[in-house]
Amino acid sequence: MDKQHQILLSLLASSLFERQEILITDIDWYKLYQEAMSQAVFPLIFTELDLTIPSEKKEEWENRFRYYISVNTNVTYEHSELNDTLAKRNIPYVILKGVASASYYPNPALRVLGDVDFLLAEKDMDSATELLTEIGFTAKDEEIQGKHLGFHRRNSVWEMHRSINGVPEGEAQAIVDEYLSDIIETAVDYQTENGTIKIPDTFHHGLVLLLHTASHLTSEGIGLRHLCDWAVFASSLSNDEFRAIFEDKLQRCGLWRFAQILTLVSMRYLHIPKREWAGTVDESVLVGLMEDILSGGNFGFKDNDRYNQIKYISDRGDHTVTKRAPVIQVFHTIRAKAKAQNTSSIRVVSDYLKMVKSGQRKLDSAHTLANAKKRKAIYAEFHLFDKENSQ
Repeated sequence: MDKQHQILLSLLASSLFERQEILITDIDWYKLYQEAMSQAVFPLIFTELDLTIPSEKKEEWENRFRYYISVNTNVTYEHSELNDTLAKRNIPYVILKGVASASYYPNPALRVLGDVDFLLAEKDMDSATELLTEIGFTAKDEEIQGKHLGFHRRNSVWEMHRSINGVPEGEAQAIVDEYLSDIIETAVDYQTENGTIKIPDTFHHGLVLLLHTASHLTSEGIGLRHLCDWAVFASSLSNDEFRAIFEDKLQRCGLWRFAQILTLVSMRYLHIPKREWAGTVDESVLVGLMEDILSGGNFGFKDNDRYNQIKYISDRGDHTVTKRAPVIQVFHTIRAKAKAQNTSSIRVVSDYLKMVKSGQRKLDSAHTLANAKKRKAIYAEFHLFDKENSQ
């Protein structure tokens, strides 16, 4: 980890938890700016540096900060608009991520926001679609295997979810589905500057965070914004509260070890208060995970090759890390894709080679395989959805 990464993490720790002593004289302002942007945490560090930013950088940094605050203000307003729109027909819903995650931050306005993500029952989707159309939204094609429907209006994107992304296949699916079955009914009121919205209760928000993070981890990877979301949430509960709410349930579905390691890396690098329930893990796992976060950026922003590495790491849609050797995993991925497309493995390989020949794809390099192996070794420590080893 280089000096600028150390400074970035110290600034985040100072903004979210305890004030840190930052060595201002050692800052590479250009690199810090780019890194904060790629990790989607710029507003958090700006507030820690405002008075020390060099005059020649001041305008650029201030303009970027105002841009994020403006976007966050608009997105927060849209959450209230959603609430009022659905209230017209008494359609129950719950917000996922976004403002729900921001509600745990010391200053919610500093958490970078994007789309408006909300969950509602399947039976209410047609009525909700009609209402959103009335206020100017256009429905787009369904994405992520039919789990949500996207709506667009000028620069706004609202995603109507029929289910939670990140729910695994296999034995753990039934358990997680059981936990999520009352997420809408147990939603709680959260007061924004524009009005009241519905966000998940403590247990469901924590579960959604873990599912969302695991989903991206086993694909393009996670960034510092994901880690900050978990860090502020995990530190919001006492040791006894967290154990009482989560330990048994997360062990039952195989997410307890994942929650522990995310918390341990938050303790080491973001200086959240010590959480005894997080246990211990080899230091190399924490170092490896942080290196992975820093090298990839938010949703793999810094490294497009991470998408090519997925097939060596996990089964798409299963959100786990397989125990197969990376090269063997590729053949398993090919067979799974052929089955999904109702074709042969030979046809899948043939289509891929045609895309390589046309320039649409590139053959994986030794570098791709080496990085996939490195990521897989780190992710295997989480024992995602493995009940027997998630304790």
